[in-house]
Amino acid sequence: MKFKNVWIALCSVIAMLVVAGGVAQAQGPMFTPEGNINKMKQELNLTDEQVKQITPIIQSEMQKRKELMDQMRNLHQDTETKIGKFLTPEQMTQWKTLREQRMKNRPRRGEGGMPGSAW
Repeated sequence: MKFKNVWIALCSVIAMLVVAGGVAQAQGPMFTPEGNINKMKQELNLTDEQVKQITPIIQSEMQKRKELMDQMRNLHQDTETKIGKFLTPEQMTQWKTLREQRMKNRPRRGEGGMPGSAW
């Protein structure tokens, strides 16, 4: 029963990391404040004044996302350390392998509705 609770907690942490990782690992100009703003400017025909007003909001959002991803990364490391105290070396190796497989097989942005910026 104890292992089941640990497994549920682990799966919850991994799920949060998957969501954060979808944004954190995304590359390209769309995942910068400037890329988001440029895309919005093109698609919505924003005026220079609107761009000026929207820019600090987008920059703030991106900074907050980065901070949240850092917090989740720290949470994951802390959880791994705590759980590792109760696993045998073989279980720890198996757990890491399973986690890596799940991360490798997870849907990428655009392949399964990964949340993120609409722009």
